[in-house]
Amino acid sequence: MNIHSLYRPFLAFFRKSRLKQFYHLLDIDRNTSVIDVGGSLFFWELAETYGFSIPQVTIVNLKETVEKLPGNIKWVVGDGRKLAFDDLSFDIAFCNSVIEHLSTKDDQLKFARELRRVGRRYYVQTPNRRFPIEPHLLTPFIHWLPISFQRKLIRNFTVWGVVTRPTREECERYFQRPKLLNRKEMAEIFPGSTLCIERFIGLPKSIIAISNDPMA
Repeated sequence: MNIHSLYRPFLAFFRKSRLKQFYHLLDIDRNTSVIDVGGSLFFWELAETYGFSIPQVTIVNLKETVEKLPGNIKWVVGDGRKLAFDDLSFDIAFCNSVIEHLSTKDDQLKFARELRRVGRRYYVQTPNRRFPIEPHLLTPFIHWLPISFQRKLIRNFTVWGVVTRPTREECERYFQRPKLLNRKEMAEIFPGSTLCIERFIGLPKSIIAISNDPMA
């Protein structure tokens, strides 16, 4: 079983409200140019499903896609820490659940600077470290434990481990990423942004950094 099939319905649920916020706050329309760093077609297909117009999207990802792309979506292979675009090339720099996959603060800072450099405005979402369920392992509280305890639990006592049965090497690769962020850290790497907290049953599930100021 693919673990993505377990949480894909939850992704759709949360991203519907995120889509409404994104389109409303940043006045997205068919002519808006958007760079989606680390993204996929899923978000934009979901937007179309809910009746939103698809802007002029450039998806930048480390891997090539095998999916057929709509006419207004381009795919570029690249690294978000060093984007091959001029300053302020896009109306919006967009990033959804990606920056936490960079395992060092230095890499996260480089990634954030590039988003702020190429986008006149930006919208960046990341899971909140304070939320009790670790979103990649789909398991409560484990990310609050010391790494030594996490290593003992990850294969047999997390949803990810039970479903995918990872090798020891795959488990160890998990600890090279992700690095979940809290509100203070997001404020540091996106200075001048407005931080929105996305909640689930009152708990802070995600942090979203939003800016309409190209110099922020």
